[in-house]
Amino acid sequence: MSDKKLDKYEYKSSEKVLIGLSLLMSLMMIYVYVQDYSLRALLFPKSWIDQNNLPIGKLTLITGISGYGTVLRQRADEFEFKSISKNKELFPNDTLMTDANTKATLKIDKGEEFEIPPSTLIKLDFGSSQGLGGVVQIEVIQSPTLPITKVVKKKYVKPKPVLVAVGTPRPVPTATPVPTATPMPVLVQKAIPQNGIKYQLNAQEYKQKFKAVQVAVELNQSKETQIYFALSKSADNKIFRLKDSVTVPMNQKVLSTKFKLDSPGFYQWQVFENPEKILLSQRIEVVPEIEMIEPIPTQKSNNKIDGSKSKKSFEGFNLAWKPIPGKSPYLVKVYQAKQNQLSLTKQTLSNQLILNKNNVIQGDLYFTVEKPLEKGFIAISQKMGFSFEFQPPDLVEPQNAKAFDLPLLKRNNNLILFTWSKTNYTDSYEFELSDSPQFTTKILEKIIAENFVSFSAPKNGTYYWRIRSKAGNVMSGYSTLRSFTVRR
Repeated sequence: MSDKKLDKYEYKSSEKVLIGLSLLMSLMMIYVYVQDYSLRALLFPKSWIDQNNLPIGKLTLITGISGYGTVLRQRADEFEFKSISKNKELFPNDTLMTDANTKATLKIDKGEEFEIPPSTLIKLDFGSSQGLGGVVQIEVIQSPTLPITKVVKKKYVKPKPVLVAVGTPRPVPTATPVPTATPMPVLVQKAIPQNGIKYQLNAQEYKQKFKAVQVAVELNQSKETQIYFALSKSADNKIFRLKDSVTVPMNQKVLSTKFKLDSPGFYQWQVFENPEKILLSQRIEVVPEIEMIEPIPTQKSNNKIDGSKSKKSFEGFNLAWKPIPGKSPYLVKVYQAKQNQLSLTKQTLSNQLILNKNNVIQGDLYFTVEKPLEKGFIAISQKMGFSFEFQPPDLVEPQNAKAFDLPLLKRNNNLILFTWSKTNYTDSYEFELSDSPQFTTKILEKIIAENFVSFSAPKNGTYYWRIRSKAGNVMSGYSTLRSFTVRR
């Protein structure tokens, strides 16, 4: 009898309500757990909306490696990333992303700073502490330098509540959609060539009229999309397209292509996920100098004349190089080696430059050669070292310590002849005569065009003479000192 009563038992109304509420709470807990959703936002949506619209900090610095940078931000109630500029306010549950060319710094209101490296994705999250206003959790979702699992806690001062006058209607907050899982954006993690790299063509590449440069990027993920490579060149502060974008279907993380660079200057190569979204912008440079001229070593190192040389040896010694095609003149530059100081600049249509008495430079030297080419390129040579010493003549007559007595002076009509060797690159000689070996007093000082001079014998005594070579304003050192005696 009692079993039949149990089979026919019906729940009271209060019991049914309790069972329903239990089921509802269980479903809510399952939903919160599966969706990783804030229980506070679910139970108190108005409070959650208010908290997500209160600024918690600012993006204080955006630094681009090539001069400008890009930071993207997605708000908790938005469905796509948008560009954010410096000093913009940040809000709870913002997601921030830097590209491979940008780093940024955010500052929590009245709290601490956090630096975001390039190619990094982070999220500002309060967790259970949002209502307490004590700590902001920065979740590192993706980064080449920061640990992915790292959660950085930064201090946060909760803003004071806004006082509303009695009778003033409170603004009705706009309904905020429940946050959904954000698809990870495409980022460039590595790029070759690096920003700011310089390229120099060699002779073979100039002959082919271009330099082929391989560019490559490594992305943070692999998915079905399209990547576009584009190249532009900077001229007069304007950017113009050199070629159409190269479309590459992406089924792997590493993508590459080649560009032909055919003139000197700055180039910008860029990577797009679509025609409007730039993933990367890098600047490279092609320098105008091409090492194409081969200098020939210079043999002569002083201005002394070898007796076997022909008259042509007086014209000077040559700086020479192997010729290259083209009607433009060569530009020769001569430098003092120790000071690295430019001493002489000359243009010539020939493949040699003669340094004569009008171009005398002494010491350890080197020279370079340049020649303009097509499209703004310049052919250059390596440095070719040489040395030149502008030496004084060798004294010939009279021999050192020679005595001129009365019979000898009579045979020579009382004249004494002085001679010395000629020197190259010389337009005159300076002759000096003194009665002191230190030449404190000079009996005679004379500029002479030839390599000899004669004059009447002075009074009895011992005398000293010397010579030095002169080329323009350049003087050699003095020759060795010689003496002679006059005894009548």
